[in-house]
Amino acid sequence: MRTSDAKRPPLPDLEPDPANEDSYSPGATTPMREEVRVVLLALVIGLLAGLVIVWLRMAVDGARLLLLRTWLGPSDLLIVFVPAVGGLVAALLWQRLSRQVRGGGINETIAGLYLNSGFVSLRTTFGNLISSALAIGSGHPLGPEDPALHIGAGLASFLGRRMCLRREQLTRLAPVGAAAGISGALNAPIAAVLFVFEVVIGSWNAATLGSVVLGAVTSVMVVRYFLGASSMFHLGAIYVGGPRELLGYAILGAVGGLVSLALNRSIREVRARVIALPRWSYCLQIGVAGVVVGVIAYVGFPQVLGPGHGAASQAMGGQFGWKLLIGLAALKILVTILSFATRTPGGIIAALLFIGAMLGCAISGIGHSLAAHVTVSASAYALVGMGVMVTGVLRAPLTALMIVVELSAGYGIIIPAVISISVAYLLVRRLQPQSLLELLRIQDGMRLPRIEEEKPEPALQVQDAMQAPTLPVVDSSLTLRQAWREVVDCPGDLIFVRHADEGWTVIDRSMLDQLEAISDPQQRLEDKMDASRMPQLYPDLPLDITLRHLHRWPVLPVVSRANVRTLTGIVTMDTVMARYQSFEPPKGLRSASPSSV
Repeated sequence: MRTSDAKRPPLPDLEPDPANEDSYSPGATTPMREEVRVVLLALVIGLLAGLVIVWLRMAVDGARLLLLRTWLGPSDLLIVFVPAVGGLVAALLWQRLSRQVRGGGINETIAGLYLNSGFVSLRTTFGNLISSALAIGSGHPLGPEDPALHIGAGLASFLGRRMCLRREQLTRLAPVGAAAGISGALNAPIAAVLFVFEVVIGSWNAATLGSVVLGAVTSVMVVRYFLGASSMFHLGAIYVGGPRELLGYAILGAVGGLVSLALNRSIREVRARVIALPRWSYCLQIGVAGVVVGVIAYVGFPQVLGPGHGAASQAMGGQFGWKLLIGLAALKILVTILSFATRTPGGIIAALLFIGAMLGCAISGIGHSLAAHVTVSASAYALVGMGVMVTGVLRAPLTALMIVVELSAGYGIIIPAVISISVAYLLVRRLQPQSLLELLRIQDGMRLPRIEEEKPEPALQVQDAMQAPTLPVVDSSLTLRQAWREVVDCPGDLIFVRHADEGWTVIDRSMLDQLEAISDPQQRLEDKMDASRMPQLYPDLPLDITLRHLHRWPVLPVVSRANVRTLTGIVTMDTVMARYQSFEPPKGLRSASPSSV
């Protein structure tokens, strides 16, 4: 059977490794009063996550001070190579300390929650902590927020396993750590809670809410104790001039939405190309991205280095003209695409805040130049621009709104923020239904259901009637001669055809023999097939779904949610009927084992 996924990036550490010290034991006993233990663990997780995030932020600042400020200036030629060397070292550490090569950590956390009931590898978490601090500190245009979320989830997962919690409780505990991590990094606990429910979990759950809030608040209290309660940005006066100014905020929402769409598409396209390169070139990719960042800093734009909070504060203070602001936003978009698409350790949230601040200040400057008698608040436009970019890229409008509110320390600009964020959200949802994180998961072959879906599970699932995949599989991109050669020695009368769009079709062997004999053997198989696709099933779907399709197809493919191009098994009418005939209803509802997915 041909393997067409050789260049697909490996999946995260979804299954516990028995050789690892942080492996989870599925046979752990269930202690009494587990709910109380989860609440107490939420406090401990918030405390530990806060301390780790303090270290992370200090490590980023220390590395930046040592590598870029102490002995280098913007005009020093060596600044070209600092991000490249720092990125190379960070990539080597990342490869050494983790079994997969990925970027920020949000998708890794989501995959751990869905595919292994809250298991997040501590070793991978530690690797993300060290490599992100070095990459960001050396000047790569990313931030600590995404890694902080992954680090917090990893700590929570480790503590839950050490406390021998059940898988159900472990799944509830990992979002607590995620909220604690990003809360400390953003210094915005309410926005962190909303982010976890909007992006990580995907739905609201009352049983999880209390622990998530407790972990986020505890973490931010620890961070504020050590680093202070001041905002990441130095804000000027924040006000709204009048009803007519709301038009400017609507324009900001539309512009930010279009920029978000362009950023999403660019990252997806560039990432698709770099993950097709050999695995050994991963470090070189980050090195090339670092050289580009260094060159831009050397030619006179050091504002693109690192998270860029200082440059955003300068923009809010009116130190840049609107033309320079647009240029800085464009350059930041360029370097963000390169660094994030090459899977440099670090997160995209800080870059979104920088780009949004530049766009907001630019639009406020343009508006002031067109109507000099109107006074506008650059800080207000900058904060709303941040919310617009978070909405457009991550599809988290409630989180974006709360970021604006918490950073502004008030509700004075909530109406302009609602207008801009709503315009951006409606625009991007209309033109591109998936968020950037969803696009990247699809690119990696993952189709993840919502972890907190609350619906009755059927007594039988597809995996209960599934058989091992005994039919040969060929890709539709093969020529007729190549496809015939692949199946000529395989038993059976049916052949699965896998299409480039991840669809499946089944054909008779005799049909392929005839096509190969009477057609041009160099013609591709897909050119001889109709456009119809078989329904593809997942192991955890209700078994009765198969009855809707087996009257038309003799056999149906069952694919893995972790990689939809992998054939996990097959079902036929005979296997389904045999399973129903031998079925005895269970006493209670049953749930699919994550390992079967």
